[in-house]
Amino acid sequence: MLQLVLAASVFTVAAAVYGAIGLRWRRRARIRREILGLVAALDLEPYHTAAMESRATEAAAAELLLGG
Repeated sequence: MLQLVLAASVFTVAAAVYGAIGLRWRRRARIRREILGLVAALDLEPYHTAAMESRATEAAAAELLLGG
């Protein structure tokens, strides 16, 4: 009888732990998909993209932004 109780408790604890991990992973994946969808929906102009990347084109991007 003790072995049966031990086996049932181990199964219950494992299901609870892995269930919580699975729910957290699923929530994080859903949030990530939503964020990627929002980013993909952005319509950035090439000038603003160059300004945000802060590469060697900063001066050129600033010139283009100021010039209109």
